[in-house]
Amino acid sequence: MITPGLTQRNLERFHTLTADKGYDDRSYQSWLRSWGKRSSIKHREFKPYDKAANTRMNAQLYHRRSLVEMVISVLKRKYGATVQSRVW
Repeated sequence: MITPGLTQRNLERFHTLTADKGYDDRSYQSWLRSWGKRSSIKHREFKPYDKAANTRMNAQLYHRRSLVEMVISVLKRKYGATVQSRVW
């Protein structure tokens, strides 16, 4: 998973990481907590406590993820799927 390396490089730039259910790895979330960061990552619902955790999640904060994905979608439609950053 590329996410821990990307997160490590940008730890000073964020307080809360918001992601979809694909990043709900418990070891990754505990790693974030060890750095003093919050995670707003929905759980895949395998057990009743996963559903309970999703219910307690701040919906307004989690909604920011969909706003970012919308911007990425607009950029891909405008510039194509091979958009590259000019700087890191």
